[in-house]
Amino acid sequence: MAAELQTWSGKKRFRYEFSRSTLDVRIFCGEGFSRIYQVEGQAIRAALRQFCGKETPAGTNRTNPPTGSIGDWFLVNWKRGGIISYLGPILIEEGYAKPGTDTDRIYINPFQS
Repeated sequence: MAAELQTWSGKKRFRYEFSRSTLDVRIFCGEGFSRIYQVEGQAIRAALRQFCGKETPAGTNRTNPPTGSIGDWFLVNWKRGGIISYLGPILIEEGYAKPGTDTDRIYINPFQS
């Protein structure tokens, strides 16, 4: 069963399925949740390692996220621009992150794996 959250901006809702064992995520968004994105656990694991214990800009812009943001990292390394609009709230909900000190920032909790 998919859980439902709001995107990073809070303007839209989406559903997701998350595997704690693999960190794989399936995101259902758009009209009737008909668009599906899949993010492999290895990408999420790599991001959690990269930003472990750090606060960073979220970087939700699909084509031009701020340099050094987690969104920029996903765009450069995994060709997934804008995915942090969904992954940010998922990581927070699942306990891997928390909101940063400003609305456009995210803190990635210490992570080992």
